[in-house]
Amino acid sequence: MKNKILTVTILLSLIFLFNANKSFADDLNRIQGMCGENAVWTYNKETKTLIVSGNGTVTTSDISLISDNINTLVVEGSINTIGENAFKGIKVSKIQLKEGIRKIESYAFYNCIGPKQMVIPKSVTDIGSGIFELSQGFNKITILGDVSVGVGTFGSLYSPVDTLEVAGKINNIANTMVSSESSAPEIKFVNKNKNYVVINDIIMSKDKKVVYALNGRKDVTKIEIPENVKVIGNSAFAFNQLKKLNIEGNNLIKIRKEAFYENEEALKNVVLHNYPQIEKKSF
Repeated sequence: MKNKILTVTILLSLIFLFNANKSFADDLNRIQGMCGENAVWTYNKETKTLIVSGNGTVTTSDISLISDNINTLVVEGSINTIGENAFKGIKVSKIQLKEGIRKIESYAFYNCIGPKQMVIPKSVTDIGSGIFELSQGFNKITILGDVSVGVGTFGSLYSPVDTLEVAGKINNIANTMVSSESSAPEIKFVNKNKNYVVINDIIMSKDKKVVYALNGRKDVTKIEIPENVKVIGNSAFAFNQLKKLNIEGNNLIKIRKEAFYENEEALKNVVLHNYPQIEKKSF
């Protein structure tokens, strides 16, 4: 009987030691810190997984001091906002942004080496300017929801985005690519998007009455606006270096602010068939 008790005692001790050692090893492999008033980051050095949890806004922190090539960055849906420069300079192979995040502020992933693809969840409604500026990777970005975007969000010379997949509606879609530089992503509408149609590389409203933007291309020198168009939107062709502009038909009623901004040659070769309202700095 004593031998059995001794054996059980030894086994229990071994189990306790094993669990204690495992817990100690886990602690050694895990580092963490604050990244906002109520936001916490935890990094597992063994799996190279960085998890951001808590709530509120993720701000700049010592996350950027992690020198590893992070396998996976997970931002939990309890986080409301990814703040300016929040993940500046990190190297990461995969990013998972969970449903619940509402806002991504300017330069959130500034100067990062990131994955080739990233999905912005449907819950995000606000994206700031230059979120991938000076970064590598991020070649294809998918936006699942309806969002408002900052000027030049994806169109800067220093932005790596080649393809922008859009499932919802973007408030002033021209803002995604307005840039004085010669780069802009190609936009592809996915998930049976009901908001837009593309005709001759021109992004238009589904009813073809509003022109929003030129889709990605910057080498176009001549544009013909279809006769059923009533409005040419803000910054639709800004910085495109157009040389000739032909607006067919008599239905156009408004050319909005900066629609043809920095297209001086086009101003010399404009063909209008009526007299629409022309807002400030349209050309």
